[in-house]
Order: sequence, then C-alpha cells, then structure tokens
Amino acid sequence: MMFSSEKVEIESLESWLNYTMEKESTITTMIASMQKNYIEVESSVAKICAIYKKLNERRFNDYPLNFEVDVKSYDYVKKRFNAYILRGRALRERLVTVREEIRTYLSLQQQRISLEEQKASREQLVRLVNLQEIFHKVEIFIVAVYITEMAKIIFEVLAGEMAELLTAFFIPLALLLAWRVSRLLHRVQ
Repeated sequence: MMFSSEKVEIESLESWLNYTMEKESTITTMIASMQKNYIEVESSVAKICAIYKKLNERRFNDYPLNFEVDVKSYDYVKKRFNAYILRGRALRERLVTVREEIRTYLSLQQQRISLEEQKASREQLVRLVNLQEIFHKVEIFIVAVYITEMAKIIFEVLAGEMAELLTAFFIPLALLLAWRVSRLLHRVQ
C-alpha cells in the first residue's frame, strides 16, 4: 500500500480521492481525444498510400521512393500517437490503483472510527447500567427508610417505651419489604 504507518486525516484522504478522480477523468478525456486523432491519422495515411499507389512511382537508382519516405514519416506519427495512448492508459490504470488504495484506506479508517464509537457507546451503556443499579439500590434504601419510619410511628403508638428497640429489629424486615416492593414496581414497568 502507498501509505506509511502515519495516520492520515479523513479530510486529506477525501481530498486525495477527489484529486485522483479528477486527474483520471482528465486523462480519460485525453486518451479519447488521442484515439480519435489516431483514427484520423490512420485514415489520412491510408488515403495518402492509396494516392501514391495510383501514381505508380518508379525507383531512380538507389534513391527511396517518395511513397516510402512519406509513409515512413506517417508511420512515425502513428507510432507516437499509439505510444502516447499506451502511456496515458498506463497512467490512468495507476491512478485507478491509487484511487482504490485511497478508498480502501479511507474505508478502513471509517471502520476504525465506527468501531471506536461502538466501543465508546458500549462503555457508556455499561456505565449507565451500573448507574441504574446504584439508583435501584438507593431506591430500595429510601423505601426501607420510609417503611422503617412508618413502623416507628406505629410502634410509638402501640408500644411506647419499646418503640426504639422494635424499630431496630424491624429494619431487616423493612429492607426485605423494600426489596420486594422495588421488584414489583420494576416488573410493572
């Protein structure tokens, strides 16, 4: 892959991706234009060759025919067009490879970010569940204190001097009652 071990910002990756796509589009347009010109050159060379064949040129001593000289120069032009087209295609393929590498890297970065967000969400959910458990325990404690205070009032009316002792013995029962009330309330929800 073309990237080093350094982290690359997503904005930079998106910028690179846009740049390579723009350059790929430009090169594709250039290749199409060169192919059109190449076809025109081939057509022109074919016409010129046809004209020269009609002229029935004859060789003079060891000198080359005009036909041979001109066709050789036209073939050179055709070969140059073809070479540019091939180089353009190779460059476009390299840009496609770079674009796909960027897309892959960008996708991996986005997946990494997504996984980090999921991990953070899970951690937050665990904290919320723990907090809910704490609130549930506080809720039980508050209900137990309320039941104990209500029992203390009843014990003071019924037992008078023994109210404090009865209230102290009643606390475990109040906790058990509060726990049951809490469970019943949570089932209803």
